[in-house]
Amino acid sequence: MAKKRYQVRFTKAALRDLSKAVSRYNSMLTRYQKTGGKTIAKRADVSEIKSSVKNTAELREYIKRLTDYRKVSDFKTEHLPGYRFKTTRGERRSLNRLDTAARRRYNKEIGQLKKSIVTASSEEIINDILPKIAELEARPVVVSNIKNRQSFAKILTRYEKERLRPELIETGITLSHYLAAFSAVGLENVTGGREVFHKLSNFSDREFAVWMAENDSIDIDFIYDFGIAPRAKVNQISARLGMDIDNLL
Repeated sequence: MAKKRYQVRFTKAALRDLSKAVSRYNSMLTRYQKTGGKTIAKRADVSEIKSSVKNTAELREYIKRLTDYRKVSDFKTEHLPGYRFKTTRGERRSLNRLDTAARRRYNKEIGQLKKSIVTASSEEIINDILPKIAELEARPVVVSNIKNRQSFAKILTRYEKERLRPELIETGITLSHYLAAFSAVGLENVTGGREVFHKLSNFSDREFAVWMAENDSIDIDFIYDFGIAPRAKVNQISARLGMDIDNLL
């Protein structure tokens, strides 16, 4: 008897964003095809996407791939120099986005490892530090080495999974930093603000790191953006926390 697949639960905000992204993506794809454009891009399906990811963080990453198609012409399929296969502008943008972020992470970690050499023993340097540096230096993708589209897809997935590892998430934001900013701009004094602050404060550092990766549009810059009304900030944060703000009024 086949095992029943575990039902993954996603935040309401992520599902809304997915629906919007899929609708926009499919609309642009249809417009491109109606002009006679040929593309290897396929229509997106909400149910298929939900069944292909394990949690809200991975769902957010998939949404970003869809939004990497910014305009109709991004569906154009080309065989560019350096690539062994045809690609669309949209998926090349996904690779560039993820690769740039990955290289920043690698370089940051390499820098930290090199600093640790000063106080490390010879044994640690030879057996631990130098091998880690070599491994990180070898991780960035060389486009000409990607053999086919299957390998291309695996690279995108690898970069996304690395980005979602809490220890590698490069937000530069700790939970205490986020809470301090929340209080500093007076969001605790907004209706529902204290409840939101309390829910955030119950996160572990790991839980916060994952949540921040899922919701990078409400990062520390969002908190300090004085062009956004305090009530709107609390509303958006509470929605990403799965809270019903109306019940807090």
